[in-house]
Amino acid sequence: MVARGRRGYPLPDEHLKRWGDEGDAMGWKRRSGSAAAVALAVVAATGGAAQARPVPVERGAGGPVVTHPASVPYEYPAGEVCDFPARAEFPVSDLTLRTWVDGNGTPVFAIESGALVLRATNLRTGATVDRDVSGTAVIAYSPHADAYVMSGNDWATGFHTGDEPAHRWIVAHDHMSVRVTTTAGRTTKQLLALRGAYEDLCATLAEPRASATSTMVRRAASRG
Repeated sequence: MVARGRRGYPLPDEHLKRWGDEGDAMGWKRRSGSAAAVALAVVAATGGAAQARPVPVERGAGGPVVTHPASVPYEYPAGEVCDFPARAEFPVSDLTLRTWVDGNGTPVFAIESGALVLRATNLRTGATVDRDVSGTAVIAYSPHADAYVMSGNDWATGFHTGDEPAHRWIVAHDHMSVRVTTTAGRTTKQLLALRGAYEDLCATLAEPRASATSTMVRRAASRG
């Protein structure tokens, strides 16, 4: 079986089950109270939550430490995420990141919320779509490695070569959970859970008539 919409790239159902099971087993999955946003981290140059990485805090600060991450435009080279070169911009961005830390000032948990609109462009054809990814995202930091998990609804991230899965630019409308790990300076992402309606912007922007009003939504297999 595959999770499939009107068109585009399907995700194998057995892979969705494995990602969901791994997320449950590791205790990574976190639920947000309402619609969840793209934390800027997820829209940084790596396409992964760079802003969600630990923020500088004083020892014993506790929290929440409040910051307002900027949404910086970035580009994907052809073949890195989509088959074509792509650009992400943010015509609307008003984000607040609240981070809780332990007694050593190490981040353990964060919540990011606010208005955010993603403008995605196929640089080969000029096709552009806007997606409202506003809401609240939850970030859980790992105490054992340079890693964190971001979970929520209505957020987006690009999966690069070497990520699991590779070559997707997913906007999750219902729920998505992604683990981001940095080892020896290299950041990779692993999809832990994907439930409900979602869109692959690579497939949407590959359509010859893609526009700001175009929509291509699929529905992932639901896994508990």
